[in-house]
Amino acid sequence: MQNKVNDIVSIYQGAVKVEDTNKLKYMIYSAHDDQIDSNMVWLTQSKASFDDIPYASQFIYELKYSESCFPTAERIQDCFGVSIAFNGTPLKLNTCNGDGFSENGTGCTWIEFWEYMNSIFYPSLNSEDLDTACYQPYNP
Repeated sequence: MQNKVNDIVSIYQGAVKVEDTNKLKYMIYSAHDDQIDSNMVWLTQSKASFDDIPYASQFIYELKYSESCFPTAERIQDCFGVSIAFNGTPLKLNTCNGDGFSENGTGCTWIEFWEYMNSIFYPSLNSEDLDTACYQPYNP
């Protein structure tokens, strides 16, 4: 999402043509219930796993921003927010104050979202390069 934030800021600052806004949309697709389960456990930092994942379950991550905020913001990141929904139900993360440009008060500011993701992100050897981290030989 950081790349999308950078793209939006570049458009606002005139570094990118407005016609290039179609690259702002993206989709991540996953077809396995164990990935949905893992994502929920990871996001909520719960040790509880689901017994049943409903068919066609989904997460929707929505990056939102306010153009009217850009000219007056001390930090341009303050003009962005993130909301997450699981099967259409808003998901509230523990560290977010609900100011993610969401009507239901469940979103995060961009700074809160970024800090939360960093706090739960893989914190070990080669964490800056997940390909390298994931392809380490297994040594029991």
